[in-house]
Amino acid sequence: MSFLCLVVLYYIVWSVLFLRSMDVIAEQRRTHITMALSWMTIVVPLLTFEILLVHKLDGHNAFSCIPIFVPLWLSLITLMATTFGQKGGNH
Repeated sequence: MSFLCLVVLYYIVWSVLFLRSMDVIAEQRRTHITMALSWMTIVVPLLTFEILLVHKLDGHNAFSCIPIFVPLWLSLITLMATTFGQKGGNH
């Protein structure tokens, strides 16, 4: 998870740098912003799921399993949605 958080931070920093740069075309800016947002919507719910699951297993909260797994489902749905936008491999 720490590696994924570093990836999110990497994409956010590069997106800010590309937004501030005048040498980069608009399509590259949009691509980097989209990647930053998609990684954030994958990693943040996944981290939230892990924290909720640990609290449930330690007995600190009395949530049922469904609210605990909703962030995981959100993260997986976002991951599946982002795979449809990827460009093809070998041509």
